[in-house]
Amino acid sequence: SDTATISAVGANAFIIWQGFTTDEAADALELDEYATCVLTNSTTVTVTRTTSTTGTGVFNCVVIDPTASLVSGVQAGTISIVAAGSGTATITSVDTTLSAVFFLGANTTGTAFAGSIPNLTLTNATTVTAALGSSGTATVSFVVVTFAAAAIQSIQQFSVTSTASSVTDTATISSVTPGNCMIAYGSVKNAVVAAPATFYWFTVTDVTMTRNSANVASRTSKGAVIEFKSGVLTSMQRGSIVLSSAASNTATITSVNTTNSFCNFLGLKTAAAASAPDTIYHKISLTNATTITATRQTAGSTASSVGYEVVEFSVPVVGSNYYQHLVSQGM
Repeated sequence: SDTATISAVGANAFIIWQGFTTDEAADALELDEYATCVLTNSTTVTVTRTTSTTGTGVFNCVVIDPTASLVSGVQAGTISIVAAGSGTATITSVDTTLSAVFFLGANTTGTAFAGSIPNLTLTNATTVTAALGSSGTATVSFVVVTFAAAAIQSIQQFSVTSTASSVTDTATISSVTPGNCMIAYGSVKNAVVAAPATFYWFTVTDVTMTRNSANVASRTSKGAVIEFKSGVLTSMQRGSIVLSSAASNTATITSVNTTNSFCNFLGLKTAAAASAPDTIYHKISLTNATTITATRQTAGSTASSVGYEVVEFSVPVVGSNYYQHLVSQGM
């Protein structure tokens, strides 16, 4: 494990996951690549993996310390999963119309590329469920955020499962106002050893998951579309960054106030081989007021793409207590 020290935050602070990179050039064991990211206390973020290794992982996350006008409570925890199964965690009862669960990484004993990553869903008012695709066991980290009623128009959970003949698949949601929405990332479960898929909200009534090519390997994306009331968000910008053969690439956005903005990771798609984790896994960051950067450890010969959204809150909602942190784990 490794830690990052942050400025002190309040009881309702929560983490947003932004992906990771690893310098593992061969898919030896997934257990030294994945990690969980946890707000250990008011001044510490901790990342933990299953075992120590000579390899280095870099994990991006954002810590948001909101005012009471945005968030009324948070509950963080972990879920243990047996091989190719599912597990649950019991939480204090929440209002599901105001709450969403966020994926914060996983530890695993799996050895199958990508099949060891679980997804998450807020099953009911007292239960969070994590499901694993194909290999090993896993411990998943999560945070359930309950938003203030005055800030929320609607929260809709979604699940998108790929079909064998499709590159893109969608889930239908009730109509929302695009500029008032963000996605709570619940991760993507792969049924077998297969490349990851990316998902991002595409229209006012659909959530779309895209993979690199059609094949029989099933993938299931989980998440929630959070629609804020008018005035809570100053702006919302969505897109994707393509890395053709480079280790990193950027996207230019309309300028935002970085004190009140963050970049939300919405998954990735890639044509990279399962044996090359250093070219597969990606992280993103809000580099400055007009730039989003996507990075993988090593330049690859195949293209990959990372989905993102830039969420800019109004100052009264977030105030001055907003922090962005990069956490590095490993030797």
